Amino acid sequence: MQESQNHRRALSTLSTRSITILELTLRRFRLHLLYISVVFALLTLLAVLVDRRPDFLLPRPRAVSAAALSESPSELDTATLDMPSPASLSAFLARAKTEFLGELKAGTSLARWVVCVGNEAGDLDSIASAVGYAFFASQLDSQRAFVPLVHTARGDLYLRPENVDVLKSSQITNDDLVCLNDIDPLRPAALGASFALVDHNKLLPEFGPANVVAIIDHHADEGFHLDANPRKITLAGSCSSLVTQHFAPLLPSPSSLIPATLADLLISAVLIDTSLKPVPDGKATTDDVAAAAFLVPLSTFVTLSGTWVKTKAGELAAVKGSVGHLSGRDLLRRDYKEYQVGPWRYGIATIPLPLSTWLAKSDVAGTGWALVQADVEAYAKEHDLQMVIALTSYNTVDSSKKSGKGKHERELLVYITDPKLAPLFDEIPKDSVLELGTWRGGDVNLDRKAWRVWQQENAKATRKQVAPVVKTILESLDGSEKN
Repeated sequence: MQESQNHRRALSTLSTRSITILELTLRRFRLHLLYISVVFALLTLLAVLVDRRPDFLLPRPRAVSAAALSESPSELDTATLDMPSPASLSAFLARAKTEFLGELKAGTSLARWVVCVGNEAGDLDSIASAVGYAFFASQLDSQRAFVPLVHTARGDLYLRPENVDVLKSSQITNDDLVCLNDIDPLRPAALGASFALVDHNKLLPEFGPANVVAIIDHHADEGFHLDANPRKITLAGSCSSLVTQHFAPLLPSPSSLIPATLADLLISAVLIDTSLKPVPDGKATTDDVAAAAFLVPLSTFVTLSGTWVKTKAGELAAVKGSVGHLSGRDLLRRDYKEYQVGPWRYGIATIPLPLSTWLAKSDVAGTGWALVQADVEAYAKEHDLQMVIALTSYNTVDSSKKSGKGKHERELLVYITDPKLAPLFDEIPKDSVLELGTWRGGDVNLDRKAWRVWQQENAKATRKQVAPVVKTILESLDGSEKN
């Protein structure tokens, strides 16, 4: 009996010791596993930062067709891809332009071509997105050819000094680009070309009925071209960020496939639109920040430090705002988009200057408003518009600051030619997003039946926010007219 009890105690002690040893072993195993994971993560992070990822981290070269450019690239897991050797961005653009315009002029089928086009405002984000999409897609799809189209006449490129400055620093000449007046806009689609839309999501009517195969955009979804693939329409400060984020995971070796000049171009577009200032205080989303972090090691820029970002963004903003020499007509058309709701065609122009600067262009004291009125009325007549909206965006001067840069402010000017649009004057100030208030510039010497000027207290609201507000009001007016 005693012997049996001793035996059971011995077994119990042995079992307890075995469990303790097992627990210690498991703990040591977990610690080793954690250590290995941390080391692996650090090595991976270091490798990515210098773009020298070990072979086992790199995607294998794969055959890529049109599906590779979609949101669900199912064909990325097959065969092998014979990637083209790295080429300069300028050389790519020049070759694409020569071949595309040559085939267009010859009238041959353009079925293999995809025209990558930004919106009609022709800002840096649109140009960079179109160029980036065309270049990236050309590296992944050997079955089709891609050409970026700048939605600006060649003779009007000077209207945006920031575009001129950044294109030059990215070693892109005007002659490298296909501009709007280089082609008959209806002809590419007539010959079978497809379109990839960036920085907008509805093909402009000037291109006629056409096949839209891709959309990457950061504006409100207008609900068109639902079969486009990819069709990525999401919130971001810059469309260039979304283009970068879409293609980055698909490129086997970014350092060998992305020219530094393209990285510079894309980062500049992100900076000029967001200053990489995160939401809610700024416009930069996680996509914008991630895109910039991905591009910087591939660019001629050396850092994403706060000081560098602030300085570079400030330089770009200063160049963008150096348009005081432009005429009223040029100020209206340099950053302009046109819309149609029911019977009304209207345009919204963004001007990087306060109304006071426009008023001061008059040579005769006290006639500034007469000059503004003449400029806007002539523009409305030239474009057959029933309404013109001008959105000003500028920084006040603060002499107490070293930079001299004060508060960011906005103004909103509306001119109508159709009295049926007059209810808009009462409706738009009710919008809680824009926060319209009394203009702080003094008296407005304009006929209130056709004109209104407000201070826009929400300085973060751009045309992307103003346009949907106006559209909703006009749709309600059009509905009441029909009823």
